Amino acid sequence: MPTTATKRPLSQAVPEVPPEPIQGTTIVVIHPGSQNLWIGRACDTFPFVLPHCIARRHKQLGQKKYEDPWLLRDETKHDDVKHQRKQGLKQATEALVSRPMSTMEYRQPTSYKQLSQYNSKVHAEVSEVKSPSQWTNTQHRPEVIIGEEVDK
Repeated sequence: MPTTATKRPLSQAVPEVPPEPIQGTTIVVIHPGSQNLWIGRACDTFPFVLPHCIARRHKQLGQKKYEDPWLLRDETKHDDVKHQRKQGLKQATEALVSRPMSTMEYRQPTSYKQLSQYNSKVHAEVSEVKSPSQWTNTQHRPEVIIGEEVDK
């Protein structure tokens, strides 16, 4: 007769009780969103918000575009990527066309020929309105510009 394994009781882990309750003022939260970076304490209603972006300077004229190897996914490193991107855009377009608008009417597709004809007839307008935005001063030639400085 084969030997049977004996069942042992499951020992349940007893959670440790912290000596003091955790205070929201002692916890720092860093939330890296796709557009903004939020930094603050857990109890803050309005954390510090700054744009989540970095601008890098080209070291030489005609330098190749910087591509961070840490950000490039392995899935995008094959020959079929352009075809897959076109297929995805085509599927998104078909999904938009197949759904009714809020007025319950379906979108009428605009041909590229119509778009081209319209765009050739439209002339540029010069605006007299001055933008309140200012260019970032890069006279000191920084290696990188981070956050709000990129937006200027």
